[in-house]
Amino acid sequence: MKINGRGVITFDCESHLGRRGLALPPMVCLQLYTDEAAEARTVEEALILTGFVDDEAHVLRGTSHGGAWWLLSSRAARALWPSLIRDDTLHLVAHSAPYDLGLMANETGLVDEVFDRLEKGAISDTMIRERLLAIAAGHQDFDPILRKPDPRHSLADVVKRRLGVDITGDKMKTPKEHKHDPWKWVVSKLKCSSCDLAPWLGVGHPTAAGLECDECDGFGLAGPWRLRYCQLQGVPVNEWPDRAVNYAVDDAVWTHLACEAQLDAPAPRDTGVDVIEPGGLVVDEVNQVRFFWSVSLMATWGMRTDPYRVGLVVADWTARAEKAIAVGQAAGFVRPNGTENRAAMCEQVAAAYTAAGRQVPRGEATPKMLEKAANLEADLTTWRSADRERLTPAAVRKLEKKIADAPTKIITLRAGNIKYSNEVLEDSGVKALVEYGDGKTYRGHLSKYADTLKIGTTRPITSRPNPLVITGRCGWTDPPLHQPPRKGGYRECHTPRPLHVYMSADYDTIEICSLAQVHIDWGLGSTLRDKIAAGVDLHVDLAVDVYGKPA
Repeated sequence: MKINGRGVITFDCESHLGRRGLALPPMVCLQLYTDEAAEARTVEEALILTGFVDDEAHVLRGTSHGGAWWLLSSRAARALWPSLIRDDTLHLVAHSAPYDLGLMANETGLVDEVFDRLEKGAISDTMIRERLLAIAAGHQDFDPILRKPDPRHSLADVVKRRLGVDITGDKMKTPKEHKHDPWKWVVSKLKCSSCDLAPWLGVGHPTAAGLECDECDGFGLAGPWRLRYCQLQGVPVNEWPDRAVNYAVDDAVWTHLACEAQLDAPAPRDTGVDVIEPGGLVVDEVNQVRFFWSVSLMATWGMRTDPYRVGLVVADWTARAEKAIAVGQAAGFVRPNGTENRAAMCEQVAAAYTAAGRQVPRGEATPKMLEKAANLEADLTTWRSADRERLTPAAVRKLEKKIADAPTKIITLRAGNIKYSNEVLEDSGVKALVEYGDGKTYRGHLSKYADTLKIGTTRPITSRPNPLVITGRCGWTDPPLHQPPRKGGYRECHTPRPLHVYMSADYDTIEICSLAQVHIDWGLGSTLRDKIAAGVDLHVDLAVDVYGKPA
């Protein structure tokens, strides 16, 4: 396979488990795969220069799906990587490439070389390619192949979607709540049930110490190797268990096969416009991969927080949240155990808005709610015609209560549920609801941000960018640093490292200017360009058009 005339080599790394504050843990091995004879010779020639070409303790090689693969120890990988990243004849492909590129850059110090290869469009990311193809086909919110809403784009998802093969068996992940100490969770979850061996963490191979077990191969843990490659740090690769070798190599092989399958993606929406460029790149892929690499570096570098300010802010949030609970309990819409009595809260919201002569805020009635209302209306007719003489007094009382409650429920189902968001409560004009809504915001801050702020006082707050979400923009998770809360002092807790400063840049009407430039580039002309050049305030100009009033 070639992309833009360059021979493709797919690569993947296995590493220690990352944790909060350590987004790029030590690398354990590097896997390569290519189906091109010329690129296979390139790898072998580069290995000769490293001195590891015949060293089976550091290099394993084999064939799969008509191509050649290599598994390199961390030492061999560090020696080989400079040749690969600097070779202009190669096109490197990985899945979620910034992680593997980051690991190798961290191991070798070759960061500028990555920027250079990205600038030349010589690195592809099968995850970014898949997201772009989904956007072009209009499948951002539903996958018609896998029949799933909110499509995912992990390697397993792409392989299942493009090749019809399920490789999810060994793709277990550590839960988010254990990100601070994932190894502790792995040890508790994957302890071998067939032996009493302690989890192996030494250098060398455990069988050399006489530790034998068919289930865990002497490593004390059984299950997916992707969670425990740290156990193989320093173990000669020719002594690795077959399952560990196969899992690592398969990731590089499947990435190659997935990339090849993406080249055959059909033109979207019956437009006849192919989103695969003649050279094999997806439209806009180069820009998006460069962007993903850049924001991933930011997320990996992380942010720090000021201990003194964090202490003040968390204490303030706690006091406000506790006060809100006390106010809610006194008003009757918070139970003694601190949970919300939402029926009582909705009743008070409705009363407050009605008393002020304002429309009661409601959510939109869903088809399911409307169907439930129709069913309840039919039930009500049946209940009213029931023969009460054949019922016990208790059953009659129960029936009459259902008849009395049904009309209100039907109205609610058809009109939509009453909203009780923080904004609705704070806008109600009732003191108890306003204070509770304000305090509820801080309760959310405590559960969502307090632990993260505390982590930042001792180590970087690393995070995870999520490129090309359904809006076409970038999301941010774990924690969500992309849209930090303005209220409550959260932003002020963050502090630059010594000898560094924070800078803020906000480009005026950048999206509209970009749209005007796209029209110019496409030769369509642009009225927007003329207005921008004339100094017209585009937002005011739009308001004039919408409302029909002069500025």
